Amino acid sequence: MGGVGRLGHQGIGASSRGRGWVPRLLGLLRAQRDPRWRVVNLARSSALAGDVLAEQLPLLEAIPAPQLVTCAVGANDLLRTRPSRLPADLRAVVGRLPAGAVVATLPQGLRASRARAVNAVLVAAAADRHLAVADVWARTGPPWQHKFAADHFHPNDLGYGDWLAAFAEAVGLDPAG
Repeated sequence: MGGVGRLGHQGIGASSRGRGWVPRLLGLLRAQRDPRWRVVNLARSSALAGDVLAEQLPLLEAIPAPQLVTCAVGANDLLRTRPSRLPADLRAVVGRLPAGAVVATLPQGLRASRARAVNAVLVAAAADRHLAVADVWARTGPPWQHKFAADHFHPNDLGYGDWLAAFAEAVGLDPAG
């Protein structure tokens, strides 16, 4: 049986729980790999990298041999974590992910210069560990029309389609299903 251990995203902004990228990725895994895949979603709303280290990673470490772990972390930190602290926190998160994990870059649309710096840290940390990268940045560029939820921070269904494409590509799936 397949399994997905998941960190860092709940699909806030989607029209329903099933329209975020995590359930849609599960659908692709079931359709293209094995219908028995299941998700363990460890995401917590508004979590920062420090929260992932303290709360979510210990839960992940208790799951025996997950077959796929995805990690999307850092967007909330752009707004709430000191820039001097964030790189170390992100490297620590990536350093504790299991072999074969997929690390997401931050999307476009949030503090571009700082997001680029955070993405450089994430990509370098993933490369150091030989982890795959879901290049959400590359998938979420302009035009942004109709891709954000009413809060102008989270993606909507269409925006999550871009996230899905990035993760599907990173794990070798056809995002069109």
